[in-house]
Amino acid sequence: MLYLWIMNKFQKKLSKLSRKHTNALVIGKAFGYLAEIIDIYASVFVIDENASGVKAKNLIYRESVDRLSNITDIGTIFLDLNELDKLKLVMTVWQKHSSKIFIEGGEAISREFSQPLYNSGWRCTSLQGIFHVWEQQK
Repeated sequence: MLYLWIMNKFQKKLSKLSRKHTNALVIGKAFGYLAEIIDIYASVFVIDENASGVKAKNLIYRESVDRLSNITDIGTIFLDLNELDKLKLVMTVWQKHSSKIFIEGGEAISREFSQPLYNSGWRCTSLQGIFHVWEQQK
C-alpha cells in the first residue's frame, strides 16, 4: 500500500512541475519511474541502449539521439545521471521546445556537465529529492 502512495506522489509532483503534458524524451531508465511517466505524457520517446521492455501505446523506443529533430513538442526531458554525456547531444531539442529538464539526483550537477545548460540560458530551479529541475530563465 505504501508503495502505491509513493508512486502517486511522484506522478503528482511531475504533473505540477510539467507545464503541459505533451511529449517527453527519456534518456536512460527515467530514474526507475518509466511506467509512471508514460501515464502522464501523450508520447514518451525513450533512448536507452538496454531497453527496459516496458510496452505501452504511447511509448516509442529510439536507438540513439540521432535524428531527434523530427520529434515535435517535447515539453519535458528526463536524464539519468549515468547518461550526462548525452546532454550536449540533445541541446537543440531543449532549445527548440523550451523544455524543462529533469535530471536524476537531489543536487544540481556540476559545472563540468551543466555548462551547456547555463550557456543556453537554463538554470536549476528546484531540488525535488530524487531529481532536480532545469528551466529556461527569461
